[in-house]
Amino acid sequence: MIVALVLLLEAPIEDQAAVCVGAEFATGFEETGGVSLGTLISDPLPNNFPLLPMREHDSALVLLARVHRLPSRRRLVAAIADREALAGVALREPPALLRLAPA
Repeated sequence: MIVALVLLLEAPIEDQAAVCVGAEFATGFEETGGVSLGTLISDPLPNNFPLLPMREHDSALVLLARVHRLPSRRRLVAAIADREALAGVALREPPALLRLAPA
């Protein structure tokens, strides 16, 4: 299954800080039997395609991973609960772990 860890931030994150957080979580994903697929950050530019609604004033950091089995996902949730990995990142709300499904 593919999971997305969504972190809504108080302020935009610097590219280098996003890389550091992404690398730390990649290690966590791998320790739980998963594979990190990437790190995404919000684009601060205005929406130039109004037919696609966007949350223009939110800053987010999204970490994607593939998790092979449910026990790995449970361990991943437990690892995410350890917020030490988020030191220095001001969150607006607790991280959300989403399971992605094909559309």
